[in-house]
Amino acid sequence: MQRRVLIILPRIPFPARDGAEVVMSETLIAMAAAGHSVDVFALNPLKSRRAPDVLAAFCRNFAAVDIDTSVHAAQLAVKLVVHQQFNVDETPLYASYWVSRFIQDNALHALRDFVQANGPYDVIHCETLFTVYYGLTLRSISPCAVVYRSHNVEWRIQQTLARESHLGYARRIVHWRLAAQTERYERRASCMVDAIACISQVDALWYTQTGTKALITTVEPGVRCAIGPGPKATEPTIGYMAIS
Repeated sequence: MQRRVLIILPRIPFPARDGAEVVMSETLIAMAAAGHSVDVFALNPLKSRRAPDVLAAFCRNFAAVDIDTSVHAAQLAVKLVVHQQFNVDETPLYASYWVSRFIQDNALHALRDFVQANGPYDVIHCETLFTVYYGLTLRSISPCAVVYRSHNVEWRIQQTLARESHLGYARRIVHWRLAAQTERYERRASCMVDAIACISQVDALWYTQTGTKALITTVEPGVRCAIGPGPKATEPTIGYMAIS
């Protein structure tokens, strides 16, 4: 059955240069190939800014909004003490600075205009935790299912950094605080979406323990491979894949 799908991206994933961008680009390509009517709204952060026209080949309508997610020491210091509150239908979400850098008014207004012009949608597909808030805010203008595509259990990344002994004590304290704040946000957000597509069964297990009633499934990432025989090696050859 064909669905009208809006995919919200935290950045433009073409050309795909890392694992997250591979997941996002392959998901977009697969949805279009499956015959769904796909629109794309992408955040375009300063540090990874790209021309949005590349999205035209994979969707019906698209828009991109430039944002700046740079870390500012003064803002970080304040947000480590005072949570930033965002409301979804009068339900508060308290975001860590790690997440709130991606939530900006200009992007929210542009997204609402985009949905009003091109919606309604059957599914809002939010790539990564950093776009979930945007998807949740759309229910008031376009009632639909909100799907959260989780690339990581994000608070665990901050927790891992907090345990790195080579980091200074102050930086480790910052990461511990970000981990705690992000976990609170991630738990609450997972209870507000309709479905969660995880990258691994380990991540899926954590989401089942949040108390969410969302449908949880594991969709392992994949890539398209060229069909046909590859070049024959003239001598013993070893292939390897490095992940950094």
